[in-house]
Amino acid sequence: MKKAIIVCRLRGQISEEAEQTLKSCGYSCSFMSPDSDEIRRILSGSLTTELMLVVSPLGDEQSLELAENASAVCGVVFLCSENISSQMAEWLSEYGAETLSLPVNRAELTDCILRLEEITGDTRESADILTKIDDMRLINKAKSVLMQYLKFTEPQAHRHIEKTAMNSRCTRREAAEQILKKYT
Repeated sequence: MKKAIIVCRLRGQISEEAEQTLKSCGYSCSFMSPDSDEIRRILSGSLTTELMLVVSPLGDEQSLELAENASAVCGVVFLCSENISSQMAEWLSEYGAETLSLPVNRAELTDCILRLEEITGDTRESADILTKIDDMRLINKAKSVLMQYLKFTEPQAHRHIEKTAMNSRCTRREAAEQILKKYT
């Protein structure tokens, strides 16, 4: 189950309907105060959460700053009063955060969650592809080195990297890194 955190000063700031909407979208919910140690660990990247609802006001400029910082590590829905929601939406859209006005409408919250899931899913997929491309580049560089120094053919170099990885119980990338350290 995905994890959602609702950051608010008082639990009564957000309706039970919003909490039920999160649960119906497949999220387990927990409430936290803005100065919680767990919030700091999430922002530092040592804890993970997929979604954070920031219910304004938290005090001072803290809610806006929290939404900005949290948007770097998870999806953020910023909930605020109707009279400032358009300003906040304009500001937070730069960070990829969604803004809704209080009281929360179930349909609007569901739409926000789906948009954020689509964005974060695309981002994760892109990161995986970039990692694979980087691995392939490194492996190809190691093949070139083997072909240059040991006069292997390309299939022989490929087999050597795979065999090294298997015998060392490591990934092909790690085997390629070992080869590059040894010969360059």
